[in-house]
Amino acid sequence: MTKENPNEALKACKQACPVGVNPISWYLMCAYSYYVEDESMTDDFSFDKLCKLLFEHFDGLPDHPHKHLLTKDNLQAGTYLGEYPEMLKGAVSHYKWFVLEWRHKKKEKPKKKASKK
Repeated sequence: MTKENPNEALKACKQACPVGVNPISWYLMCAYSYYVEDESMTDDFSFDKLCKLLFEHFDGLPDHPHKHLLTKDNLQAGTYLGEYPEMLKGAVSHYKWFVLEWRHKKKEKPKKKASKK
């Protein structure tokens, strides 16, 4: 069996990602947002499709700084059980703020009552 061309593997996996986002990054970003921050950046069907595509093209995926974090077991299960790099946490925050434009209201501190003199 011939090893898949990394460009073809990447192209196949990108169909489950937003335009311009690397599939490995998207997989880890969505997992972090869902499992750690309890916010979903994609629907379950799309995440499952991405996991399936990454699994099918696993051996042909090109190099990526976080590729070593992917396992076939996690992809087959449609989950991610592992550590998240700090770079990824920042990427999730940036993506939510600037791309998705999610703006969470800050919790307001209770106002102090004026003291009577």
